[in-house]
Amino acid sequence: MRIEKFTESELFSAGVSSLSNRPTAPYAFGGEGMTPSALRERFDRLPRLIAERLNLLIGLFDRTPSLDDPAGDSLAEALRSGLGGEHSLADFFRELLSGEAAGYIRVGDFSLADALAEKEPIFRVREVRGESEVLLSDGEELRLGEIGELRVVLPEAPSERYAATLVFDTGGQNGDASLVTSEGVRWSGDDIVGGSPLLFADRHYTCMLWYDGSYEGIVRSVPR
Repeated sequence: MRIEKFTESELFSAGVSSLSNRPTAPYAFGGEGMTPSALRERFDRLPRLIAERLNLLIGLFDRTPSLDDPAGDSLAEALRSGLGGEHSLADFFRELLSGEAAGYIRVGDFSLADALAEKEPIFRVREVRGESEVLLSDGEELRLGEIGELRVVLPEAPSERYAATLVFDTGGQNGDASLVTSEGVRWSGDDIVGGSPLLFADRHYTCMLWYDGSYEGIVRSVPR
């Protein structure tokens, strides 16, 4: 619903500034021959006009949206979204519910729809046991069980969306397990000493790695 602005013509016709100085006097004496009730109605006209527009605005705020009609006759219909033309916030809400908005919401250089389509919904799980060297591919969750000395080979030229995860356990003695990578990784999180993971005994580790111009990694460990 569109609420029209007040025009000068409306304000003039509803106001009292256009009345003569003696509106109830007869025409012969320079008046307008208004009855007392007509004069009261004239003084009420402008406040009533304002109240009418104000009630329309309050009605827009007071409306309860529904899933079938998320905006409908609401304030969102009257507000422009900033996306061009007559596109309103109500249009934007409908496009969010339908999924159409994913086509123009940007994620870096891509639309949200393209970014979601190119990203794997979940990591591919691969289980490996007893290896001292493993390749960690993009989109992979590598489950290693209990490890000793482990070297992880990372791609030399990863995609900008590289992401992968290592999951493993350590044994009962400190120093029995270690983790090194073929490429430099900027580590953060648990059990990081001197910029590298220092693995402690009887722990369950999850290491998440991704590429953002350089390899980044975060380590989480909990007791087994």
